[in-house]
Amino acid sequence: MFPLNLHLNNLNRQILAGEKEISVMVAATARTEPSKVVSSEPTTSCRPFHGVIVEVFGFPTGDWSIEAGGGYQDPNAFVNVARLARDRHRLTGLIVPIVRTFNARLGGLCDFSTMFTPISCLRVRTGLEADGVLYLPPGWGIAFPSADCPTVVIWGQETGIVMAAHAGRDSLFDRAFASGIQNIREETWPIKSIILRMLEWVKSFGEPSESIHVFSCVGIGAESYPHRFDDPRHGRANQRVWEYLKQRYGHNGAFVGENLDLHELIRLQALCVGVPAENITRDRVDTYADTDSSGQPLYHSVRREPGSKKRNLVFVAHLG
Repeated sequence: MFPLNLHLNNLNRQILAGEKEISVMVAATARTEPSKVVSSEPTTSCRPFHGVIVEVFGFPTGDWSIEAGGGYQDPNAFVNVARLARDRHRLTGLIVPIVRTFNARLGGLCDFSTMFTPISCLRVRTGLEADGVLYLPPGWGIAFPSADCPTVVIWGQETGIVMAAHAGRDSLFDRAFASGIQNIREETWPIKSIILRMLEWVKSFGEPSESIHVFSCVGIGAESYPHRFDDPRHGRANQRVWEYLKQRYGHNGAFVGENLDLHELIRLQALCVGVPAENITRDRVDTYADTDSSGQPLYHSVRREPGSKKRNLVFVAHLG
């Protein structure tokens, strides 16, 4: 355990001394208005693991898109989420990956090499197109502007490592390869499941598979995510995806009839590398279908509103 703790301490020292490796550091002087947020009270929240809290700010709280607030190069775009991190949880640091490319990439702290201080006492790291972070230190949070894509949090019970990532469909498997669009050998393809990458990383620290915990949340439900085989445009590709996932992970390949269950796919991928079934949990949010008592949507959903740029905010804090 000592070498692991020593390595984590080194990571923490890199964070505290990270200014030497930061390519851009900007004070919050831009004139762009922050994104249109109307409430800082979460739509849902939970504590999946000791010292970890997940909060979701959905449709009733406004639009949390960083792009709507001026983009990832504008410090003012981060003001609202920075206030959440500092004022609600007394965090000192916040990571905001650029998740638009579904590249299944994980970054270390210093890989997020653009740093802003949009409010006092809170440092924001961004600037990396990635789906998640390799290590979320105590006192730090990570924020994902998201619509229908699940968020995954992984905790190593023995090592104390906390990781979090945006886990959209195209970050869970290579759809072009699975559907037959790209006729190449899979092992040479650069896109790999973000879940498998996270699990490889935490195991590389010596975390036994049996003490790894996986929690997936805030995604579109299977009943709202059809991949019909008779679809006039995508039917054949959908069927090939089903055949591929069934062959690779067994069962029904994470399909429920002709609907794809992203949470089930995450579960199957964790099982295939030895994570116990009882350590894999999920919430029951359906970003497409969930409404309040008046019928108002609880979450933004691109599937429900094609072309919409509005986003929920999924906020994961490691309180330590």
